[in-house]
Amino acid sequence: MTTPDSITTWNVEAVATTKDARFGLGTRNVTVFKGFFIEPDIPVSVVRNDEFPLKILIYNFDERDSDIIITLDQGDWYELLSESNVIVKSVKSGTVSSVDFRIKAKNVGKFMVTVRGDNGKEIDEVIKEMRVEPDGKALEELINGALENNQSMNATITLLDERIPNSEDAYIKLQGGIEAITLDGAENYIQFVSGCGEQSTSKLAVNIAAYNNLLKGDITDEQMFEFENMMTQGIEHEMIYVIDNSDGTGKSVVWHGSGPPDQWLTAWAVFAFQDLVDAGFIVDDDIIPGFQDYLLSTQNDDGSFEFENVGHWSINSKLARVKLTSTAYIARALLYSGYSEDDTAIQKSIGYIENNVDPDGDPYTLALTLLALEMGDGSTTLREDIAEKLFSKKHEDTQEGTIWWSWTTSSSGPDTYRSGTNIIETTGYAIMALDLHGFFSTTVNKAVKYLLTHREGGCFGSTHDTAVAFQALNSVDEFFIEDLTVTAYANGTEIRAIRFTDENKDITYLIDLRPYLEPGGLEVKLTSVGIGNIFYQIYYEQYIPWNQTELSKPPELILNITYDTTNIKVNDTITAEVSLIYNGDSPSLKMVLIDLRAPVGFSFIENEFIDLLNKGTINNYEIRDRQTMVYIDDIEKGKNITFTYSLRADKPIKGTIQGNHAYDMYNPAMDSEVPPVEVESNL
Repeated sequence: MTTPDSITTWNVEAVATTKDARFGLGTRNVTVFKGFFIEPDIPVSVVRNDEFPLKILIYNFDERDSDIIITLDQGDWYELLSESNVIVKSVKSGTVSSVDFRIKAKNVGKFMVTVRGDNGKEIDEVIKEMRVEPDGKALEELINGALENNQSMNATITLLDERIPNSEDAYIKLQGGIEAITLDGAENYIQFVSGCGEQSTSKLAVNIAAYNNLLKGDITDEQMFEFENMMTQGIEHEMIYVIDNSDGTGKSVVWHGSGPPDQWLTAWAVFAFQDLVDAGFIVDDDIIPGFQDYLLSTQNDDGSFEFENVGHWSINSKLARVKLTSTAYIARALLYSGYSEDDTAIQKSIGYIENNVDPDGDPYTLALTLLALEMGDGSTTLREDIAEKLFSKKHEDTQEGTIWWSWTTSSSGPDTYRSGTNIIETTGYAIMALDLHGFFSTTVNKAVKYLLTHREGGCFGSTHDTAVAFQALNSVDEFFIEDLTVTAYANGTEIRAIRFTDENKDITYLIDLRPYLEPGGLEVKLTSVGIGNIFYQIYYEQYIPWNQTELSKPPELILNITYDTTNIKVNDTITAEVSLIYNGDSPSLKMVLIDLRAPVGFSFIENEFIDLLNKGTINNYEIRDRQTMVYIDDIEKGKNITFTYSLRADKPIKGTIQGNHAYDMYNPAMDSEVPPVEVESNL
């Protein structure tokens, strides 16, 4: 048996059965290792112009002492600061030693770092990828649109003279319908779940939607194994926030590891867990019933539900009938997870909705009440009336052929947690409601077109908006393509022609524009000939040096980070002080995330964040290598939130701290950046 890797313990399991139904199981461990190997300690990413050491660990388990020759392959993307790219190191038998190559990253991009070790008898070679990030700010533009039948479009990509070399990226993405769009990047949608209870639930909802779409395509056994492992990790992470209620009312989901049960979050989790069960994942039998028991324990005598502390950021005091909205939301969750429309609790909620619905109400509430009434078999006449009213409150772009709905037309009371129209979520619910009702296929198709032409990359704004959009897209029929040929041109030259039919409309076509970029920019043209619809995205980005661009500093959210020093010894620390103030229109923000970064060769001290959590200064945190995400709930307007943390120097480096920023979790456009800082650590 040939085993891979340098030093690994393998678990071997053997299973045996007999014809008379006897069963046997045996397990053993097998440890394998090489007598000699090397292991480079190479950072995943650095910033251009960073200076840092590449540490190469040398393992000599051979029977003899050896003079090991370590060679670092040279490349024009970095400057070697050490005397030589070859170092000879004497390593005694049975010991581990190391050597360092100090380099400076000069060029932006992804590069392969190749290191070889030679002990005179054998050679061990290791190749690892390193990403050199631009030392500047990304300027991005995404153009979404659709071509129908014999249409065309033109776009201009402008490259700035001051851009950082090799930081440009540009491409065209062509997709023939909903399946292609939901399949596209599904591997990226299925990600390791992290974050607070809401983020965890929303990411899990996106994961399961993407997983179900992947099953429609051709994936390998290896991919299936990887995706299912990631789904399992997501379930395990979500269970951190699932609690048994102390009052015996079942199970609920909380925002953080401790805290009171949350009705909206529990109802939202019902959809995710029911989708997991429907997809064949194993979920404890008492999870969904426990959620249902808790939700029903909060039902009022008149059949209504009320979210404590206002609840979800869209279901808040600015809605004229927030109790009605909450009732429709929870009733739909119960029905979605298997409760019968004839159940007494459901009938009470449907009765409350029928008695309190206002057909002239806001679009968000109308969409949710129509969904609940359709699923709960409410009054046919009322459903028809609500559907017509919801239709009448649409916004339409006749030139683009799209329809959408905004969150509310009400101005009663302050908006407790959010501002804005929340178009994606509201339109998603309107699509599901009108599609379930029937007779509005043209409107639904135009609303779906709106979603598909208002993506940010592959997503739809926040994680929660993306989850709702996926629910909507998965609930409707696919677009029709008879025969449509789309041709892409760069500066007048044809670069690709693709014929779309029903046979390939589930495929995403990516056209790389980087080879055609010129100093003055690029003129892009798309034409379509035939019958059908396709969706396109034209994306380009370039990085501008920090000293030649402006930081994002919205007046509503002000973030400042100061450092007590920028030059220290290895093993010493830099103290950073954070100040965050919210000054927006709403009395508070539900949740703000602060994204903190450490330079190459530095690390965070987790005990400090544990202390901040225990003191109640922050509500949650996650450390991922050189990035820490800090979660702060219910930030009151005008209140200055301050705390300190440390950056520990683990290696001698010259580097840049960049990428620190804070943003509203539910309105990522409210994003406050801080300027980069250069730091140095020495032996």
